[in-house]
Amino acid sequence: MNNGMKKRAARAVVRAAAFLLLAMAMSLHIGQAPLEIWSADPSPVATVAASPLLPEVLHPEEQASFIASGVADFDTRTVVGGGCSAGSGLVADTTESSRWTIFDPTYEGGIVVAEDESVEHTVQAWEWPDESYQEGGATRAMRHVGALFTVDDGRLPSDDRHDTGSFVAGSVRVAIPNAITTAPGEPMCRGTLRCGHTYSHALLNTAYPAKSFGGMEISESIVSILCDVCLDEAFDGDIQSIISDADGTWTIQEDNTFGVTDKHCAGPSVFNLLDGGGDVTLLQVYRIESWGWGEKNAEHHIGRQVGFSFLSGVHTIVFQQISNSMVLAHKDRLTDSGEFCEF
Repeated sequence: MNNGMKKRAARAVVRAAAFLLLAMAMSLHIGQAPLEIWSADPSPVATVAASPLLPEVLHPEEQASFIASGVADFDTRTVVGGGCSAGSGLVADTTESSRWTIFDPTYEGGIVVAEDESVEHTVQAWEWPDESYQEGGATRAMRHVGALFTVDDGRLPSDDRHDTGSFVAGSVRVAIPNAITTAPGEPMCRGTLRCGHTYSHALLNTAYPAKSFGGMEISESIVSILCDVCLDEAFDGDIQSIISDADGTWTIQEDNTFGVTDKHCAGPSVFNLLDGGGDVTLLQVYRIESWGWGEKNAEHHIGRQVGFSFLSGVHTIVFQQISNSMVLAHKDRLTDSGEFCEF
Protein backbone atom coordinates (compact mmCIF):
# COMPACT_ATOMS: atom_id res chain seq x y z
CA MET A 1 0.00 0.00 0.00
CA ASN A 2 1.51 3.37 -1.01
CA ASN A 3 1.54 6.53 1.16
CA GLY A 4 -1.52 8.03 -0.59
CA MET A 5 -3.62 4.92 0.02
CA LYS A 6 -2.47 4.83 3.64
CA LYS A 7 -3.49 8.48 4.20
CA ARG A 8 -6.94 7.91 2.63
CA ALA A 9 -7.45 4.85 4.75
CA ALA A 10 -6.45 6.79 7.89
CA ARG A 11 -8.91 9.57 7.09
CA ALA A 12 -11.67 7.05 6.55
CA VAL A 13 -10.96 5.55 9.97
CA VAL A 14 -11.11 9.00 11.61
CA ARG A 15 -14.43 9.83 9.91
CA ALA A 16 -15.90 6.51 10.94
CA ALA A 17 -14.80 6.99 14.53
CA ALA A 18 -16.30 10.50 14.65
CA PHE A 19 -19.59 9.21 13.24
CA LEU A 20 -19.62 6.39 15.78
CA LEU A 21 -18.98 8.79 18.68
CA LEU A 22 -21.75 11.11 17.47
CA ALA A 23 -24.15 8.18 17.15
CA MET A 24 -23.28 7.00 20.65
CA ALA A 25 -23.77 10.50 22.05
CA MET A 26 -27.14 10.80 20.35
CA SER A 27 -28.30 7.42 21.68
CA LEU A 28 -27.20 8.26 25.22
CA HIS A 29 -29.01 11.61 25.19
CA ILE A 30 -32.38 10.51 23.83
CA GLY A 31 -34.90 12.16 26.09
CA GLN A 32 -32.24 14.24 27.83
CA ALA A 33 -31.15 17.90 27.53
CA PRO A 34 -29.34 18.75 24.27
CA LEU A 35 -25.59 18.07 24.19
CA GLU A 36 -23.08 20.48 22.60
CA ILE A 37 -20.00 19.09 20.85
CA TRP A 38 -17.32 21.59 19.79
CA SER A 39 -14.58 21.34 17.18
CA ALA A 40 -11.84 23.87 16.39
CA ASP A 41 -12.43 23.37 12.65
CA PRO A 42 -12.20 25.20 10.29
CA SER A 43 -8.74 26.77 10.52
CA PRO A 44 -8.33 30.55 11.10
CA VAL A 45 -8.07 32.83 8.07
CA ALA A 46 -6.20 36.10 7.42
CA THR A 47 -4.70 38.07 4.56
CA VAL A 48 -1.27 39.54 5.34
CA ALA A 49 0.96 42.05 3.58
CA ALA A 50 4.32 43.71 4.13
CA SER A 51 5.25 47.14 2.81
CA PRO A 52 7.28 48.29 1.04
CA LEU A 53 8.20 45.36 -1.17
CA LEU A 54 10.73 45.31 -3.98
CA PRO A 55 11.64 47.26 -5.98
CA GLU A 56 11.23 49.75 -3.09
CA VAL A 57 13.89 49.52 -0.38
CA LEU A 58 14.21 51.20 3.03
CA HIS A 59 17.21 52.69 4.79
CA PRO A 60 17.67 52.71 8.59
CA GLU A 61 15.15 54.82 10.55
CA GLU A 62 12.46 54.42 7.90
CA GLN A 63 9.28 52.48 8.65
CA ALA A 64 8.04 49.14 7.40
CA SER A 65 4.34 48.22 7.62
CA PHE A 66 2.91 44.80 8.38
CA ILE A 67 -0.87 44.54 7.98
CA ALA A 68 -3.32 41.69 8.54
CA SER A 69 -6.89 41.93 7.25
CA GLY A 70 -9.88 39.63 7.12
CA VAL A 71 -8.77 38.02 10.37
CA ALA A 72 -11.33 35.47 11.53
CA ASP A 73 -11.66 32.21 13.40
CA PHE A 74 -14.71 29.96 13.47
CA ASP A 75 -15.48 26.84 15.48
CA THR A 76 -17.96 24.11 14.65
CA ARG A 77 -20.78 23.61 17.19
CA THR A 78 -22.84 20.43 16.96
CA VAL A 79 -25.98 20.07 19.09
CA VAL A 80 -27.33 16.60 19.80
CA GLY A 81 -31.04 16.82 20.66
CA GLY A 82 -33.16 14.56 22.81
CA GLY A 83 -35.06 13.26 19.78
CA CYS A 84 -32.04 11.56 18.22
CA SER A 85 -31.43 14.45 15.90
CA ALA A 86 -28.33 16.62 15.45
CA GLY A 87 -27.62 20.06 14.02
CA SER A 88 -24.29 21.84 13.47
CA GLY A 89 -23.07 25.27 12.44
CA LEU A 90 -20.18 27.70 12.59
CA VAL A 91 -19.70 30.02 15.55
CA ALA A 92 -17.30 32.99 15.44
CA ASP A 93 -14.49 32.79 17.98
CA THR A 94 -12.31 35.59 19.37
CA THR A 95 -9.02 36.54 17.71
CA GLU A 96 -7.92 39.07 20.35
CA SER A 97 -4.71 37.17 21.13
CA SER A 98 -3.46 37.46 17.55
CA ARG A 99 -0.02 39.00 17.08
CA TRP A 100 2.80 39.90 14.70
CA THR A 101 6.25 38.42 15.27
CA ILE A 102 8.81 40.56 13.42
CA PHE A 103 12.21 39.05 12.72
CA ASP A 104 14.65 41.97 12.72
CA PRO A 105 18.30 41.26 13.56
CA THR A 106 18.91 44.90 14.53
CA TYR A 107 16.73 44.56 17.66
CA GLU A 108 17.78 42.82 20.85
CA GLY A 109 17.12 39.13 20.50
CA GLY A 110 16.26 39.60 16.82
CA ILE A 111 12.51 39.45 17.48
CA VAL A 112 9.82 42.10 18.07
CA VAL A 113 6.29 41.02 19.09
CA ALA A 114 3.32 43.35 18.52
CA GLU A 115 -0.22 42.34 19.53
CA ASP A 116 -2.07 44.21 16.82
CA GLU A 117 -3.32 43.56 13.31
CA SER A 118 -1.48 46.57 11.86
CA VAL A 119 2.10 47.41 12.86
CA GLU A 120 4.48 50.24 11.91
CA HIS A 121 8.01 48.98 12.51
CA THR A 122 11.05 51.29 12.47
CA VAL A 123 14.11 49.60 10.97
CA GLN A 124 17.49 50.39 12.53
CA ALA A 125 21.18 50.53 11.74
CA TRP A 126 22.94 47.22 12.26
CA GLU A 127 26.43 46.39 13.41
CA TRP A 128 28.91 45.90 10.60
CA PRO A 129 30.50 42.45 10.98
CA ASP A 130 34.19 42.24 11.75
CA GLU A 131 36.77 41.01 9.24
CA SER A 132 36.49 37.40 10.45
CA TYR A 133 32.87 37.28 9.30
CA GLN A 134 32.87 35.41 5.99
CA GLU A 135 29.21 34.80 5.10
CA GLY A 136 29.33 34.84 1.32
CA GLY A 137 32.17 37.36 1.35
CA ALA A 138 29.42 39.89 0.67
CA THR A 139 29.34 43.58 1.45
CA ARG A 140 26.59 43.09 4.06
CA ALA A 141 25.09 46.41 2.97
CA MET A 142 21.56 45.01 3.09
CA ARG A 143 19.28 43.31 5.60
CA HIS A 144 15.95 41.45 5.39
CA VAL A 145 13.15 42.08 7.87
CA GLY A 146 10.41 39.44 7.82
CA ALA A 147 7.24 38.91 9.82
CA LEU A 148 4.82 36.17 10.83
CA PHE A 149 1.19 36.84 11.81
CA THR A 150 -0.41 34.36 14.21
CA VAL A 151 -4.18 34.15 14.65
CA ASP A 152 -4.88 32.93 18.18
CA ASP A 153 -8.14 32.59 20.09
CA GLY A 154 -6.36 32.76 23.43
CA ARG A 155 -7.81 29.47 24.66
CA LEU A 156 -5.82 26.84 26.55
CA PRO A 157 -4.40 24.00 24.46
CA SER A 158 -6.60 21.58 26.40
CA ASP A 159 -9.73 23.36 25.14
CA ASP A 160 -11.41 21.56 22.22
CA ARG A 161 -12.03 24.96 20.65
CA HIS A 162 -8.38 26.07 20.82
CA ASP A 163 -7.04 26.97 17.41
CA THR A 164 -4.13 28.92 15.89
CA GLY A 165 -3.00 29.74 12.38
CA SER A 166 0.22 31.35 11.09
CA PHE A 167 0.64 33.49 7.98
CA VAL A 168 3.97 34.67 6.52
CA ALA A 169 4.26 38.18 5.10
CA GLY A 170 6.85 39.09 2.47
CA SER A 171 10.17 40.44 3.73
CA VAL A 172 11.25 44.08 3.59
CA ARG A 173 14.75 45.04 2.44
CA VAL A 174 16.86 47.60 4.30
CA ALA A 175 20.00 48.94 2.63
CA ILE A 176 22.88 51.35 3.01
CA PRO A 177 25.05 52.69 0.16
CA ASN A 178 28.00 50.47 -0.68
CA ALA A 179 29.62 52.31 -3.60
CA ILE A 180 30.56 55.85 -4.64
CA THR A 181 31.08 56.98 -8.23
CA THR A 182 33.61 59.65 -9.23
CA ALA A 183 33.58 62.11 -12.13
CA PRO A 184 36.01 64.98 -12.90
CA GLY A 185 34.86 68.52 -12.23
CA GLU A 186 36.77 71.78 -12.73
CA PRO A 187 40.39 72.89 -12.27
CA MET A 188 41.18 74.77 -9.06
CA CYS A 189 43.40 77.84 -8.72
CA ARG A 190 44.58 79.92 -5.79
CA GLY A 191 45.62 83.25 -7.26
CA THR A 192 47.92 82.42 -10.16
CA LEU A 193 48.71 78.98 -8.73
CA ARG A 194 47.04 76.00 -10.37
CA CYS A 195 46.59 73.93 -7.19
CA GLY A 196 44.31 70.98 -8.01
CA HIS A 197 40.93 69.87 -9.26
CA THR A 198 37.35 69.24 -8.14
CA TYR A 199 35.49 65.94 -8.46
CA SER A 200 31.80 65.17 -8.26
CA HIS A 201 30.44 62.08 -6.55
CA ALA A 202 27.27 60.05 -6.20
CA LEU A 203 26.60 57.08 -3.99
CA LEU A 204 24.41 54.02 -4.41
CA ASN A 205 23.64 50.54 -3.28
CA THR A 206 24.79 48.34 -6.15
CA ALA A 207 22.01 45.79 -5.63
CA TYR A 208 19.32 48.50 -5.57
CA PRO A 209 20.70 51.43 -7.61
CA ALA A 210 17.33 53.21 -7.76
CA LYS A 211 17.19 53.59 -3.97
CA SER A 212 17.49 57.24 -2.93
CA PHE A 213 19.49 58.10 0.17
CA GLY A 214 18.48 61.76 0.00
CA GLY A 215 19.04 63.64 3.27
CA MET A 216 21.77 61.32 4.52
CA GLU A 217 24.80 63.06 6.03
CA ILE A 218 28.30 61.85 5.20
CA SER A 219 31.79 63.02 6.15
CA GLU A 220 35.30 62.49 4.81
CA SER A 221 38.46 61.24 6.49
CA ILE A 222 42.05 60.86 5.33
CA VAL A 223 43.18 57.50 6.67
CA SER A 224 46.74 57.49 5.30
CA ILE A 225 49.24 59.52 3.27
CA LEU A 226 51.91 58.05 0.99
CA CYS A 227 54.94 60.04 -0.16
CA ASP A 228 58.73 59.88 -0.34
CA VAL A 229 59.22 61.77 2.94
CA CYS A 230 56.20 60.53 4.89
CA LEU A 231 58.35 58.43 7.22
CA ASP A 232 60.56 61.40 8.08
CA GLU A 233 59.53 62.75 11.49
CA ALA A 234 60.35 66.25 10.28
CA PHE A 235 57.15 66.12 8.20
CA ASP A 236 54.83 64.75 10.91
CA GLY A 237 53.30 68.19 11.42
CA ASP A 238 52.44 68.48 7.71
CA ILE A 239 50.88 65.04 7.68
CA GLN A 240 48.72 65.78 10.74
CA SER A 241 47.71 69.12 9.26
CA ILE A 242 46.46 67.47 6.05
CA ILE A 243 44.51 64.88 8.04
CA SER A 244 42.96 67.54 10.29
CA ASP A 245 41.97 69.73 7.34
CA ALA A 246 39.98 66.90 5.76
CA ASP A 247 36.71 67.82 7.46
CA GLY A 248 34.27 68.00 4.54
CA THR A 249 30.62 67.05 5.09
CA TRP A 250 27.83 66.61 2.57
CA THR A 251 24.06 66.17 2.60
CA ILE A 252 23.11 63.65 -0.05
CA GLN A 253 20.59 64.86 -2.64
CA GLU A 254 17.51 62.93 -3.77
CA ASP A 255 19.39 61.81 -6.90
CA ASN A 256 22.16 60.46 -4.62
CA THR A 257 24.71 63.09 -5.66
CA PHE A 258 26.79 64.98 -3.11
CA GLY A 259 25.30 68.25 -4.33
CA VAL A 260 28.64 70.02 -3.92
CA THR A 261 31.91 68.84 -5.45
CA ASP A 262 34.80 67.56 -3.37
CA LYS A 263 37.66 70.06 -3.75
CA HIS A 264 41.28 68.92 -3.80
CA CYS A 265 43.68 71.84 -3.76
CA ALA A 266 47.27 71.54 -2.60
CA GLY A 267 47.91 73.67 0.48
CA PRO A 268 51.20 74.53 2.20
CA SER A 269 51.52 71.12 3.87
CA VAL A 270 51.03 69.24 0.59
CA PHE A 271 53.61 71.50 -1.05
CA ASN A 272 56.08 70.70 1.71
CA LEU A 273 55.64 66.99 1.03
CA LEU A 274 55.91 67.53 -2.72
CA ASP A 275 59.18 69.38 -2.19
CA GLY A 276 60.53 66.17 -0.69
CA GLY A 277 60.31 64.60 -4.13
CA GLY A 278 57.72 62.46 -5.90
CA ASP A 279 53.93 62.54 -5.79
CA VAL A 280 51.76 62.75 -2.67
CA THR A 281 48.90 60.26 -2.38
CA LEU A 282 46.03 60.69 0.05
CA LEU A 283 43.81 57.74 0.97
CA GLN A 284 40.32 59.11 1.58
CA VAL A 285 37.11 57.48 2.84
CA TYR A 286 33.53 58.65 3.28
CA ARG A 287 31.57 57.71 6.40
CA ILE A 288 27.83 57.60 7.11
CA GLU A 289 26.83 60.04 9.85
CA SER A 290 23.04 59.49 9.83
CA TRP A 291 20.63 56.95 11.37
CA GLY A 292 22.90 56.13 14.32
CA TRP A 293 25.18 54.26 11.92
CA GLY A 294 28.38 55.93 13.10
CA GLU A 295 27.67 55.11 16.75
CA LYS A 296 27.50 51.41 15.91
CA ASN A 297 30.16 51.38 13.19
CA ALA A 298 32.88 53.93 13.91
CA GLU A 299 35.41 52.17 11.65
CA HIS A 300 33.10 51.56 8.71
CA HIS A 301 33.27 53.55 5.47
CA ILE A 302 31.11 53.39 2.37
CA GLY A 303 32.27 50.63 0.04
CA ARG A 304 34.11 48.62 2.65
CA GLN A 305 33.69 44.90 2.14
CA VAL A 306 33.88 42.15 4.71
CA GLY A 307 36.64 39.63 4.13
CA PHE A 308 38.41 41.86 1.61
CA SER A 309 41.32 44.27 1.88
CA PHE A 310 40.95 47.39 3.99
CA LEU A 311 41.52 49.30 0.74
CA SER A 312 38.05 48.38 -0.52
CA GLY A 313 36.03 51.58 -0.69
CA VAL A 314 39.13 53.80 -0.34
CA HIS A 315 39.52 56.76 -2.72
CA THR A 316 42.96 57.86 -3.92
CA ILE A 317 43.94 61.49 -4.48
CA VAL A 318 47.33 61.90 -6.13
CA PHE A 319 48.94 65.36 -6.12
CA GLN A 320 51.50 65.72 -8.91
CA GLN A 321 53.71 68.81 -9.17
CA ILE A 322 54.30 69.85 -12.77
CA SER A 323 55.98 73.19 -12.00
CA ASN A 324 56.17 75.80 -9.27
CA SER A 325 52.83 77.18 -10.52
CA MET A 326 51.00 73.97 -11.45
CA VAL A 327 49.93 71.03 -9.31
CA LEU A 328 47.53 68.40 -10.67
CA ALA A 329 45.14 66.34 -8.53
CA HIS A 330 44.19 62.95 -9.96
CA LYS A 331 41.42 61.01 -8.20
CA ASP A 332 40.40 57.36 -8.39
CA ARG A 333 42.56 56.83 -11.49
CA LEU A 334 40.82 59.72 -13.24
CA THR A 335 43.37 62.15 -14.68
CA ASP A 336 43.30 65.83 -13.82
CA SER A 337 42.35 67.75 -16.97
CA GLY A 338 45.51 69.88 -16.76
CA GLU A 339 43.51 72.93 -17.80
CA PHE A 340 44.07 76.35 -16.27
CA CYS A 341 41.41 78.17 -14.29
CA GLU A 342 39.34 80.82 -16.03
CA PHE A 343 39.49 84.25 -14.42
